Amino acid sequence: LLEAWRRLGRDAPPLRIVGDGPLAPEVARAAASLPGDLRWLGPRPLDEVMELVGQARFLIFPSRWYETFGRVGAEAMARGTPVIASRLGAMADLVDHGRTGLLVRPGDPDDLAAAVCWASANPHRLAAMRTEARAEFEARYAAAPVYARLMEIYRLALDMRVK
Repeated sequence: LLEAWRRLGRDAPPLRIVGDGPLAPEVARAAASLPGDLRWLGPRPLDEVMELVGQARFLIFPSRWYETFGRVGAEAMARGTPVIASRLGAMADLVDHGRTGLLVRPGDPDDLAAAVCWASANPHRLAAMRTEARAEFEARYAAAPVYARLMEIYRLALDMRVK
């Protein structure tokens, strides 16, 4: 993410990084030294994070690791925020490229920078992605569809047990 922002330079849109961890000093240095509007906000309460996510043009989820689900992506979609994520593991299943967000090659700052440029240059498509992201959340991750899938799993388990 930081390397993508270095490459975007002054053309980079505003970036807010939330959270903490072992890379916090590197993020703080980048926020102080990179051109443009980049701010590291550090750890924040969940309600504040969700507010920030809902206000964002898009959420960037550039993990290089196989995530088991990608909760942060689903939470963004719950707010109607498109997700730019690595084309890797669960993230690739969560984001429908071009419809609910964009997928990029993991660990490729040029590909991430290109996706950010495209999203910034196409506000009308980004607005459509907002609608689609929220609809996808409602269809797949809201309480009713999750409950229905869970009950189906229980029915299948009971049917297998009876046989």
